[in-house]
Amino acid sequence: MDPESAIPYGRKTQHAPALKEVHILWITAGLGCDGDSVSITAATQPSIEDVLLGAIPGLPKVHLHNPVLAYENGAEFMAPFHAAARGEMDNFVLVMEGSIPNEKINREGYWAAMGTDPDTHEPITIPQWLDRLAPKALAVVGAGTCATYGGIHAMEGNPTGCMGLADYLGWDWKSKAGLPIVNVPGCPVQPDNFYGDAAVPALSTCRSRAHDSARCRATSEVAVYAYRARWLRPRGLL
Repeated sequence: MDPESAIPYGRKTQHAPALKEVHILWITAGLGCDGDSVSITAATQPSIEDVLLGAIPGLPKVHLHNPVLAYENGAEFMAPFHAAARGEMDNFVLVMEGSIPNEKINREGYWAAMGTDPDTHEPITIPQWLDRLAPKALAVVGAGTCATYGGIHAMEGNPTGCMGLADYLGWDWKSKAGLPIVNVPGCPVQPDNFYGDAAVPALSTCRSRAHDSARCRATSEVAVYAYRARWLRPRGLL
């Protein structure tokens, strides 16, 4: 048999991703319940296993760093976040779960933090992580209603002054790849909406460092529509 004809047609038509590896730095330490991290484990189109094990054609190798799902802990888990903050990780997507508190009004202490600063040994607050990581990320994704629009914590009278990603970074903010914030609301986020309508397209866009913000904006709008159609309308909430 001709060796060329023995190769499956699908394999011959697939193109290797421009980026071989992409890290997903997932922060769950915002004001929230970790419910979005739990929710994505139920995704089927595609599943989290499909994404991480390389079953999606054209996607780069994906490394997920999520404290709810990670095997590593402590300093070992925090190492990729510190490396990215130092500029030692070129290709990563930042996912924010939970709303962002206003640390300028905390008086003493802090509202929410993750890990400690290697130099000062002080807790690193969520706004500090966003300031360090967002400018270096290929894309920034808000997972769930708390991260996208502040959620219930953003109600008037909450002492934390918390907000969504776009309120903190700016509604016109774009990543270094030219992509706007990808907001995928839901309480919790609907898993197939997140992976099928937002995360995978974002990774596909990032793999070539595309500067087409319209694609990601359309992706986030599709996710919102899917959430409304699949979840709210059947329950008479629309």
